[in-house]
Amino acid sequence: MSIPWHTVPAALLLAACLPRDDLSSYASNSVGQGGAGEASASPDASSGGLQGQGANPGETTDPNLPLGGGGSEQADASTALADAGVPELDASPADSGTIDAGLLANACAATQGTLQTGTNVCLFFAAAARVSWQAASLACQSRSSALVSIKDVARNDFLTNLIGSTDIWTGGNDPSTIPGANTFVWRDNTPVSLVLDTWAFGEPDAVADQFCVAKTGEAAAPPNPASPWRDRPCSELKAYVCEQSL
Repeated sequence: MSIPWHTVPAALLLAACLPRDDLSSYASNSVGQGGAGEASASPDASSGGLQGQGANPGETTDPNLPLGGGGSEQADASTALADAGVPELDASPADSGTIDAGLLANACAATQGTLQTGTNVCLFFAAAARVSWQAASLACQSRSSALVSIKDVARNDFLTNLIGSTDIWTGGNDPSTIPGANTFVWRDNTPVSLVLDTWAFGEPDAVADQFCVAKTGEAAAPPNPASPWRDRPCSELKAYVCEQSL
């Protein structure tokens, strides 16, 4: 017999999203060495896609980043939810819409994340991290999430307020090796819009080796919007934001 969401204790729901292990000893050189379904990057920064995006001296990961992908705590939480007749918290957006928004916000907060207003998307801002694009992508995968995609103005505006003056990596990446091709895609391979009023003036440009999309922490300076996007070398060190649907 299924148990209605509103009768399930909030603590039980939160258990499914509790952070796994502390990553204070999880060095950035480990983050940038492949795994979670991606091969290790080539150190050749002249090519696009995942190449030129390996770990760099000086990279730092966020000490609060939990490891995803299993562990006894995750198994115990999943078993408890199943026994209670509660579906997984990574259910489809349609299913998640029936869950109390307060419970979603609390579950997101338990993973050091912030729930995007009006959605079931939990955003984790690794503000203290300074890593390459590939290292950021792998770090997000380690917590069963992905580098953030920004497909509409609402998501972009929410992130502008979230990141403040910090530059972040987004999930936008050009898998080509052609400078200036600007064929950026998000992590699900959908195209990155080149017409949204989110890019800095003149961006993306045709400068070589700029295959990754960053959202800057720059203040609005017309004709630039606040926190405009720029295409940047994937080896630059920046903070990042992960996204996960609850």
